[in-house]
Amino acid sequence: MLASNTKLRDLALSVPAGIILSIPWYDFGSGIALFFGIIPLLYLVDMLSADQQRARLRIALYTGITVFIWAVLSGWWLKNATFAGMVFLVIATTLFYTIIILLYHMVHERFGKIAGYVALVSFWVAFEYWYLNAELSVPWLNLGNGLSHNIRSIQWFEYTGALGGTVWVLVLNILLYEILTGIMSKRVNKTLAISYVLILLVPVIFSRVRYSNYRETGEKINVLSIQPNIDPYEKFIWYTAEQQVDVILGLATPYLDQDLDYIITPETTITSYSDIDALETTPLLEPIRQLVKAYPDLNVILGMTLLKMYDKNEPPSETARMNNAGYYIDTYNSAVQINNCPVQIYHKSKLFPGVEAMPFSNKLKFLHKLMINLGGTFRSHGTSPERINLVSCDSTVRVAPVICWENVYGGFTTGFVRNGATVIFNITNEGWWGDTPGYKMFCKYAQVRAIENRRSVVRSANTGISAIINRKGEILDHLTWDIKGTVKGSVYLNDSLTFYTRHGDYIGEIFRIPALGFLIALLIHYLIRSFRKSG
Repeated sequence: MLASNTKLRDLALSVPAGIILSIPWYDFGSGIALFFGIIPLLYLVDMLSADQQRARLRIALYTGITVFIWAVLSGWWLKNATFAGMVFLVIATTLFYTIIILLYHMVHERFGKIAGYVALVSFWVAFEYWYLNAELSVPWLNLGNGLSHNIRSIQWFEYTGALGGTVWVLVLNILLYEILTGIMSKRVNKTLAISYVLILLVPVIFSRVRYSNYRETGEKINVLSIQPNIDPYEKFIWYTAEQQVDVILGLATPYLDQDLDYIITPETTITSYSDIDALETTPLLEPIRQLVKAYPDLNVILGMTLLKMYDKNEPPSETARMNNAGYYIDTYNSAVQINNCPVQIYHKSKLFPGVEAMPFSNKLKFLHKLMINLGGTFRSHGTSPERINLVSCDSTVRVAPVICWENVYGGFTTGFVRNGATVIFNITNEGWWGDTPGYKMFCKYAQVRAIENRRSVVRSANTGISAIINRKGEILDHLTWDIKGTVKGSVYLNDSLTFYTRHGDYIGEIFRIPALGFLIALLIHYLIRSFRKSG
């Protein structure tokens, strides 16, 4: 009976924790849930550690249950496009965060409570940082991004990025847990209570003041974001490339004037696999070329699938594969700028594992045939080695062409801005997921990127949400799901760099050091114990 009651207690802690942690990844949610969502895990670890018997196994089991629920409830919508992608998200997230909690338990057990808490923050932040930069990654559940509902309270992300939000969430959970355990044992620690209030309120108050006082200045440009609202599963089958161009022109024409600076279209708007070396002359883009001739200051950003064919004597890239004619080819998911200057191109470089890219493709070439065809993608796409901005003919505007999934990666996005981007255009095709929480959270993440870099963001999404977002992360105008239309407005350019933009994910770099130190300390402790036992 006692064992049964203990299992019920453990489930009563682990299951609600997973549900609470998932709340910020829904449109109705709030990042506030994260401020106490980890407390049940901390209590669970303490209770299981006290029981001693098979503590680590039980901690792994019930932590795994929590994270599994969190991952499934937050990322289930991925199955609508790639069931394998959803499975990878759930398995990887469950595995990694379970390991983090186990490492926290081990440090806590061997070196004390304070060391355990420092280790928890260090391991968690170091993992998020590593995962953001790993070749194989789906970092959807980073805690800092989970605060994206609360833009008025996270204006300080311009100094820390989303990883600063992760540290904030973890520290608040630890302090609140210590306060609650003190209350339960009738030992109220006033210092902890004051620290908790200060750590909670000071960033919020600073942020609210910053939000109220921040004023956008600088040159403005006029933009038109296109939302074709074409079913992504149909467009690659039933729509020709010429028809897709006609849809774009039909939506844009009523708003054309000499004051319009940019037309922005979604990711893979034109799915023709056009020859990358013939974009200047291809008949497909002739209507676009005629348009910019009629409006000399106009720039058109097109989402396109492109193809490069290598000559027989030309060395292919690592992502190239041989076609039926015996030539090596590369394909790209690209942003293409058409104006009255030479065509400029950026290739999407953060590719979704198993859908757009075969991870470690240079080492696993024999697996290329297993890649699925989704959204015009086929096996591993080629990428751009640098964060290339698309520059206007007079060089006054430098666009960061952030394509779809790249929007999740804060440090990656800063690369465009450090290279001179004065505005961010996020072109995306999120219709694969259907009317689910996924596309809504992608838009929320764009708001976070606006704050981190103090750059206006213009989103063009095939089926929504297309939006104009200012530097404070506010949505000025938008088109929601399943609407065909446009969003027209003006955005400010900015060439100054925030502290976060200049230094990137420096918080991750910092926390890698204690995380490595704790790992070494655990290894040394294990070796000493093993030596003593063998002696």
